Amino acid sequence: MKRLFFTLILCVFSFSAQALELPTPLKNHRITGGKGVKLAVQEWGNPKGKPVLFAHAWSQSHLGWLPQINGALAEKYRLITFDQRGHGNSEKPLTADQYNNPDVWADDMRAIIKTLALKDVTLVGWSYGSLVIGDYLSKYGADNIHALNIVGGLTALGVKRVENYFGEGAARSAKAWETDLSVQSAAMTDVADMMLPETTDKHTYGLIIATNMFTPAFVRKAMTNRSEDYQSLYEGLNIPVLFTHGTKDTGILPISAIEGAAFAPKGEASLYEGANHGPHWHSPERFNKELSDLIDG
Repeated sequence: MKRLFFTLILCVFSFSAQALELPTPLKNHRITGGKGVKLAVQEWGNPKGKPVLFAHAWSQSHLGWLPQINGALAEKYRLITFDQRGHGNSEKPLTADQYNNPDVWADDMRAIIKTLALKDVTLVGWSYGSLVIGDYLSKYGADNIHALNIVGGLTALGVKRVENYFGEGAARSAKAWETDLSVQSAAMTDVADMMLPETTDKHTYGLIIATNMFTPAFVRKAMTNRSEDYQSLYEGLNIPVLFTHGTKDTGILPISAIEGAAFAPKGEASLYEGANHGPHWHSPERFNKELSDLIDG
């Protein structure tokens, strides 16, 4: 049964990838992150451009950044994506301490920045990826960081002050760590609906669901079993921080961006009217332009 499941997933992935004509990375890397986990890292765009490091969302992959790596940003900047531990083509250890410890996430990002010699890098974190940025800054500081773009993201997890940040979409996605495959699949379909525009073509929709399912249910659950609060960290930052958020995000509500921008001395909130949990999918031209202005600012 397991073999059949993965065969079906790979078939959907291959069909979708062919139909979408996915871009080919300039380079693929295998970088050792925290606790020895091997991370799949990709480079795109202009190798001589300013560096931008993208951290994707919970149960996603580097392909969650398709509108960026396949758009105008690639003509100008050195774009680096990666599959978070437990996701995509990265290793997937099945012990809780590989996911509920902020140090391992910080060490993953540090390993990529150090190995690829990224200088004055702009960090872009979508949803859970914003917490990974917080993990990194908390441990290693912002001396080598040019700016931050927090996309549908959070400044904390598992603490009382952010209990009102989560909508009904977050409650539905929690079913994705159930052991029943049909329940998982339905939950991940809800996640795709929550992030992609209604106009998304069937090939892209299938691709996103397929890559979602590469993350084991155990990993999805273990990632959420931690408590961090990075409000004071953001209050002490002296770099630009752009909080990008959809007004119709039912997973993480827009209040997260509004309050986050108020915390950061150089914070700004950019709200996308009608967008859901994937504003970079909903309005890629606007998103890419605002990110470009942030990088060059």
